Amino acid sequence: MNAIRLFVTAVLVGATVVLAKTVPALPAAEVPALEVPYILGSWQGVEAGALDAATEGAVAADLVVNRTYVNAESEAAGLYIAYYMQQRPGTSIHSPLHCLPGSGWDILSAQTITAALDNGKSSPVRRVVAQKERSRIVVLYWYSIHGEMIANEALSRLRLLSNRLRLGRNDAALVRLVVPVTDSDMTAEHRGLDLVRALVSHLL
Repeated sequence: MNAIRLFVTAVLVGATVVLAKTVPALPAAEVPALEVPYILGSWQGVEAGALDAATEGAVAADLVVNRTYVNAESEAAGLYIAYYMQQRPGTSIHSPLHCLPGSGWDILSAQTITAALDNGKSSPVRRVVAQKERSRIVVLYWYSIHGEMIANEALSRLRLLSNRLRLGRNDAALVRLVVPVTDSDMTAEHRGLDLVRALVSHLL
């Protein structure tokens, strides 16, 4: 199974490189803006500060949202969105599964869960529990591609390749919520899913 996954990943990466050189991108003027309100349901957001120069250079996103949201119970959650107008070699979404260990977090578990949305529908969300020394977090993330929530790295690449061929565009965003664990992983997860429900209608 691991060999098959490696083969599929290699094919996807190779196809991405070829398509990035052969298919023109959508003009920047036609790319929709990403506007996320500071008030999301019972959550109030404030800016968490700009990324440092090294991180900003590594991320290389066209638009970054980096905020802390606090609910009525004074419980906090971090929201990070990195939006890319055009993904190409050297400029693309970075998976939290790679970024978290790179910043010193040990991943304790990773699974896909289902988030119930306010419109009566549901969508998959990636759930990761990570720990660094005494700090423990629940991370919820997905890839937002033209209004679709995709919680699988390989599937997101396939969708981007399809969009590149059909539409001449492969813009997408990584949406990541970080919720500190103050009591239990499940409670932190529920807190994060509450913010997810308030957030998704405002995304691309």
